[in-house]
Amino acid sequence: MGIYDRSYYREDEQVLRTNSWDQRSMVSNLIIVNAALLLLNFLFTSRNNAITGFLALSPDSILSPIDFYRVLTFGFAHSPSSPFHLLFNMVSLYFLGPAVESKYGRWEFLRFYLIAVIVGGLLFCVRSWVQQSHNPVIGASGAVCAVSMLYVFCFPHAQLMLMGVVPVSAWVLGVIMVATNLTGNQGIGIDGEAQVAYDVHLAGIGFAAIYFYGGWNFGFLGNMWQSIIQRIRANRAGIKIHRPTATQPSDETRADTILDKIHRQGQDSLTAKERKFMEEYSRRVRQKRET
Repeated sequence: MGIYDRSYYREDEQVLRTNSWDQRSMVSNLIIVNAALLLLNFLFTSRNNAITGFLALSPDSILSPIDFYRVLTFGFAHSPSSPFHLLFNMVSLYFLGPAVESKYGRWEFLRFYLIAVIVGGLLFCVRSWVQQSHNPVIGASGAVCAVSMLYVFCFPHAQLMLMGVVPVSAWVLGVIMVATNLTGNQGIGIDGEAQVAYDVHLAGIGFAAIYFYGGWNFGFLGNMWQSIIQRIRANRAGIKIHRPTATQPSDETRADTILDKIHRQGQDSLTAKERKFMEEYSRRVRQKRET
């Protein structure tokens, strides 16, 4: 069996097959969603950043169950006053994301991306509590850094054009990413003059390293989701889902197995449970013969 024939590399292409989005790469979908949210915020709420503020993550968000969603949504929010923030993230995703998506599959790529957003958000909250900071954070940079670093791990000798001009190997980009984020000055906010959340970037880089070298795969999450969907649909239709269980061997088969064990290893090799079964089985056989 080839590695790409294994279950965790075979994506469930039957899920939402009729949905037109299934015909588009996940990289394209992510770019569209991020751009659409920024455009909506710019067109309708640019004065108070209502959409961006609704999606932004503050350190206290995970202390309130009603705000848990922000641990994920902040990765899809960008400030209209700083469009280059979105542009840089999406350009990086556009050039490096497709190769990663092709290697791991579209649904695993999406799971990796979304979990990278959550990991970065949680680390941001922890760091903010330690430093007693109350500034919010927005942006896809952490997840994009995770995708970029995973590209570096998967294709270390691929040739890239740094800043569109300087040809370098992918591993050089990885070194630059780590160095610049380790030496950057921390500071975050949702306005155009906010500094970069380097800790979120480092969280994405670290997550990519653990994912790659740990040989992780989040396919089980897809299986869980499929099971939930099947149960919901079955409940709506009033159908009970049959979950086959492992069949127990018949008494005759079990007795033959134990007798073979006696023949090979002797009667003393039997366990107390096997002895009790054979006694009861022999008794049932005698009673059946007598009748």
